[in-house]
Amino acid sequence: IARYEADVDNLRGALEWAFGPDGDVALGLDLVAHSHVLWSELGLILEHRRWVNAALEKIGKTTPPDVTARLLSWQAGDVRELDDPADYDEAIRAAGLYRKLGEPFHEGRVLLRAGTARLLPDSADEGERLLRKAHALVRPFGTTKTLARCLSALASARLFAGDLAEARSLHGQALDVYRDLGEVPDEHLKSA
Repeated sequence: IARYEADVDNLRGALEWAFGPDGDVALGLDLVAHSHVLWSELGLILEHRRWVNAALEKIGKTTPPDVTARLLSWQAGDVRELDDPADYDEAIRAAGLYRKLGEPFHEGRVLLRAGTARLLPDSADEGERLLRKAHALVRPFGTTKTLARCLSALASARLFAGDLAEARSLHGQALDVYRDLGEVPDEHLKSA
């Protein structure tokens, strides 16, 4: 962030040009697909949402699958409101693209979003199934925030199912991953 924060205005200008009448849409799609962390770390979620929405409207048959998958994965969960029903569909679509691209970590990351979106009373079993698949995909990549979030979501699924012992175990594992990463867990994780 320290390296790129000063260039956020250049990114804005490049995106305005790319999506403008004389621009390069493919370049704009690629810029939006790869600039998520910058927008997120700078707290510019509403602006990021605007660019992702603009990019999704421009996706076509010639858009590379990895760019489409990135745009859909940022749209699902990170850019939309947390309870937006389209999160699930877009996360599943992105997961399918990542599977075809042979990118299991990213597939697991978006399956985590899909599973979390399904942790509702009428679809909790489906949510847990997706979370277990996500866990199997991200676990081999070691200690990551995605693994911690996956373990935490699985703890919630087990809590919904009434399995308090497994929920506590999974929650403890999530906290251990956060500690290993040097992250301070959210307050709700500390008290759960």
